[in-house]
Amino acid sequence: MTENKLSTGYHLGGVDTVISVDDVNREAAKLGSDVTREQIAALAANDPYVVIEGLNAGYGKMEVLHDFNLQVGRGQSLCLIGPNGAGKSTVLHSIYGFTHIFNGHILIGDGEHKQDITKLGANQTLKQARIAYILQDKSVFPNMTVEENLWMGGYLLKSAAEAKERAERVFAKYDRLAARRRALAREGS
Repeated sequence: MTENKLSTGYHLGGVDTVISVDDVNREAAKLGSDVTREQIAALAANDPYVVIEGLNAGYGKMEVLHDFNLQVGRGQSLCLIGPNGAGKSTVLHSIYGFTHIFNGHILIGDGEHKQDITKLGANQTLKQARIAYILQDKSVFPNMTVEENLWMGGYLLKSAAEAKERAERVFAKYDRLAARRRALAREGS
C-alpha cells in the first residue's frame, strides 16, 4: 500500500509504506545478520550512554535473550521491532531489574563513568541509576491528576519540591500534557 496516511497519536507525520509483520521480520533479519559491534558503537557516536553487552536474560530458568548487544547514545531514541515473544520487553525488563540475568552486563552513564546496573533490583535502579520504567498499559492513578501522577515518579527524591520541579521540566517539554495537568488521569484526551 503506497497511499500516504496521516498518522495519529502524539506524533506528526505520514505513513508512506505499510508492510506486514513478516516483511518487517525478514528486513530485520537482513539488517541484523551482518552488523558488527563497531557499527553499533558508531550509531551511538562511539560514546554510548546505555551499553548492553552479551546479555543472556529471562524469567526463572527460561532464557529469552541470548548474547544481546546494544548501545544507545545520550539523547538518542531507539525503536525495538520484532514479533511477540522476540524479547523486546525482556530487554526493557532487564534494564529495570525485572529479569534473571544469566550472563552479560548493563552499563549506564557517560564516558568512563558508567555504572553497572546488571544486578540492581527495580527500586535500586530507580534510586541509584535514576531509570524509571513505565508500563505500556494504563499504569496511572486514575483518581489523581496528571500532575499528581508525575509527582509520584519522584517519591524517592530528597523532597517533594524536587519532585515538583522535575514535573515542571516534563510539562515544559510536552505542551499537551501541560494543558491537562489539572485533569484527572482517567479522563480521555
